[in-house]
Amino acid sequence: MKDILLLISRFTYLPLPEKSRRGENRLPKALRFLPLLGLFCGVGMYCAARLFVVLPDVAAAAALTALNLFFGGGLMLQDMMTVADGMTASPKPPANMAVEYISPDVNMREENKLRYGKAAVVWGAVWLCALYLIYLCLYRMSVFTFMPLVLAAVFSRWAMGWLVFGFMAIPPAWLHLGFSKWDFLLSTCLALLFLLPFSSLALFMSLLTSLLGIYLFAMQRQHISAGLDESCYGAGVAWGEILFLLAWLLFGSIT
Repeated sequence: MKDILLLISRFTYLPLPEKSRRGENRLPKALRFLPLLGLFCGVGMYCAARLFVVLPDVAAAAALTALNLFFGGGLMLQDMMTVADGMTASPKPPANMAVEYISPDVNMREENKLRYGKAAVVWGAVWLCALYLIYLCLYRMSVFTFMPLVLAAVFSRWAMGWLVFGFMAIPPAWLHLGFSKWDFLLSTCLALLFLLPFSSLALFMSLLTSLLGIYLFAMQRQHISAGLDESCYGAGVAWGEILFLLAWLLFGSIT
């Protein structure tokens, strides 16, 4: 339970007690429960989407977009904008590792991170507009069910663990080195446990589309920077969720 609370405090804006952040040195191990974090966020989105049906479609889609940002999408958006600007995010190790891992110019890099360039602003706007339009389309589809919100959240959070485990990381790579194959296997089993009961052609095509998009993104960043940094993990989640829902709209309407 402490690991799950650590994930919630690190990857969402939910106000939790400060003690929930203690033991951040366990974060690499806690990543195995990322699908549970996705389930928690997805169920929250699902319940809210059901409540928002009383609103006009444009207002409901806007409210759902804001809620997505609150459930961690805002943090993933910042990471995606950092990647779009071509910057490397400062590592975020726990306090007991900060002296070893954070370089003296960390304050300068953090300051620069807040000054996003044109590329970051453009891609951030594209991502927000895409998310809003997806939610708007989902509300206007008469055959729409809100379950894809849960499935997209579970899969995209699992994908973060996949990026941490499966690709080279820029030093100090503390998440990559602390996330073992057994942790990744447990994370995969949890994701399958939540996804397989909803097996359908739309689900499988959405998974493949999102997986391919995340893989191409990771390989491109690995080729350019010789590895992934922590901002790449958040960017992968942001785009993975968008691709999953886009594919669900396409293949769900066909089937």
